[in-house]
Amino acid sequence: MIAIQVEYQGDLQCKAVHGPSRVELSTDAPTDNQGRGENFSPTDLVATALASCVLTTMGSRSKTGDRHCGSHRNGRKGDEQDGAKKDTEPQG
Repeated sequence: MIAIQVEYQGDLQCKAVHGPSRVELSTDAPTDNQGRGENFSPTDLVATALASCVLTTMGSRSKTGDRHCGSHRNGRKGDEQDGAKKDTEPQG
């Protein structure tokens, strides 16, 4: 795991430094939580990290030509077990 240094700056603001690149990222609490809202809030970064992870994974799979993640049928994972297809059509 890479090193990331995070320092509390006071007034509900933090500064994080990405070890390898030395890129700095500042955070601030949102105005509705006693902050100034001048930067991403920590919770904004959680949502941003998740979205970035999903999009990066999609891009990575796109570059390798892998469009599938495991066994799929009718858009649902796990419809096939032990090589046998299960009937997923509604019974009427």
